[in-house]
Amino acid sequence: MTNIGKANRIANNEAFKTWVESHTVEEIHKANVARRALRRISDQPIAEGRKQHYVDKSMGYRAIRDIRAPKKIDSPYIAYVRERFSSGEFAGVAGPEAIRTISTAWKQFSAEEKQVSFSSESVANRRN
Repeated sequence: MTNIGKANRIANNEAFKTWVESHTVEEIHKANVARRALRRISDQPIAEGRKQHYVDKSMGYRAIRDIRAPKKIDSPYIAYVRERFSSGEFAGVAGPEAIRTISTAWKQFSAEEKQVSFSSESVANRRN
């Protein structure tokens, strides 16, 4: 029985991947925007006669995952944190203490320094 389940899961994943790839990235994005709107309004009651019914959230409206979609660009702060951690400066330092130190240093920068230095880096080091 588990072998049948695994085979079905593999077949379903392949069918889903084929279906997603049959649509453009823009179409998938628009569908996800619509699904987000449906999730937002699904908490509101739907009047049906004298009774009020709620949309069952388990029925769907989840985002469609498309690996072809471009990733979001890191914020300048995230780029700075990544740079500081990759420097090896915080090896052996507890995570919360390292973040406190990095955050304090970040607050010392002016707004122009934050944008110029790290926004261009975050574009260059875009996550794929």
